[in-house]
Amino acid sequence: MTTFLYAEEATSPVHLEGSDTNLTREESIISSSISVENNGTTYNCDTEDLIAEDINGTNVYHCATQKEKELNNNAEARGTAEIERLAQEVVDKNDKKEVVLVESKENNGSKKYEAFYADNKSDEKFLPIKLYLSLRYMSLYHDHSLSLKDNSTRTGVFFYQTFPNDFELAFQYEAAVTIAENDKITGTDAQIDPGFFSRHFTTRLSYVALKKDEYILAVGRYWGVYYDIAAMTDQFLVFGSQGTGAFNAGSDGAGSGTGRAVNVVQFRIDKKHHYIGLQVQNHLKVLDFAYSGIYAYAAGASYLYKGFTGLTFGVTGNYAVFKKDKITGHTETITNYTKATADIALLAGVTYRRNKMSLGYTLGASKNHVIDDQGTAIDIRGSELYLRYRFFKGWRTAVGFNYLTPIGSSYKGDYEVMDFIASIQYSFNKTYTKLVYVEGKNAQGHFYDGSKMSSAVAVGFRYLLDY
Repeated sequence: MTTFLYAEEATSPVHLEGSDTNLTREESIISSSISVENNGTTYNCDTEDLIAEDINGTNVYHCATQKEKELNNNAEARGTAEIERLAQEVVDKNDKKEVVLVESKENNGSKKYEAFYADNKSDEKFLPIKLYLSLRYMSLYHDHSLSLKDNSTRTGVFFYQTFPNDFELAFQYEAAVTIAENDKITGTDAQIDPGFFSRHFTTRLSYVALKKDEYILAVGRYWGVYYDIAAMTDQFLVFGSQGTGAFNAGSDGAGSGTGRAVNVVQFRIDKKHHYIGLQVQNHLKVLDFAYSGIYAYAAGASYLYKGFTGLTFGVTGNYAVFKKDKITGHTETITNYTKATADIALLAGVTYRRNKMSLGYTLGASKNHVIDDQGTAIDIRGSELYLRYRFFKGWRTAVGFNYLTPIGSSYKGDYEVMDFIASIQYSFNKTYTKLVYVEGKNAQGHFYDGSKMSSAVAVGFRYLLDY
């Protein structure tokens, strides 16, 4: 019975064998679940992880580690988490190993739990690559008008290969695909930096990464180490990302290195509970095809501590030097800051992810990094909150805020961002890559001249096609 139930959900052949496990119940305000400890690894089985049942009351659940659950519930994983998620998907094409929990009723009416180890091996032979196209469109109501817009539609290829000496090699190229009207929406991940082809097909990511044990070296256009912290709250589907300044000055943070850093060399260490990221950028004239903006070079660092179950906190800093005109001696930046030499951004954050809940909060400050609605550089402090709860199978909701305000006596405008954001989502799969949503923001901030910012609401979908 057990094999039949599970085989309906898995590729064949499926091999199940009993495991020496310790089963414990976990009751909390977040959820009720059963933990399975198998060979020193703890797996969690929630009622929402049901994959098969029959009329006799026998249920089969898919169990996963906390890290696996986080990746499954976050298809937007960035940085090293993105490499891990995509690499695992490549590996799963050939050999997928899982733990399942069988719940059955005994003759006396009590429940019996038994854990099994499932090894699903496919007869097909796959190349070590993943091809994907994520369609993302929405209908946006903003400033009393309704329009169809792209919402960061992207396509790409990911290559992953392991070698006998324990080296792991990854390559990813990802491009933004812009077809529908795509005027900039304040508070979104901009996709406007130059690409290799046209304004309808622009480069988002293009990097090579080499991993050996806990060390990673990445080169190219890749998520900046600053974004290791900013990603804790940049989780909304449409709005958000204002308070951290990750996507600064109307760009995707390529030149400054706070977003998708271009011309970057990164070194990362992920050792037990400690995670360190270091990066440098050099925007040479010969690399103008990749980036030709206002920055000459930049450097950044991040540190995260992951020693508590489900809890991570960290800090990051980024320092980007402006280009200098050889004739005038002025930096190629915003007019009000012609004497400024560098862009500085600092950020701290904490995130808690456990079972059905995901919570993130960031707090930071920056100098010469963010611009107001007039294109003037401003020194700011900002914060973001993101709280998501999966309240029913396939359904989840998210709420939070973005806050950004100028600091310093030199700025005389009334510019301030204060957005309260709410979202409800329904997913057709467990990884939330095929979903529909409604998301809105209640804007309480003001533009430079004191006029109020506009609220907005979006109805849209995401649909992933992959191989």
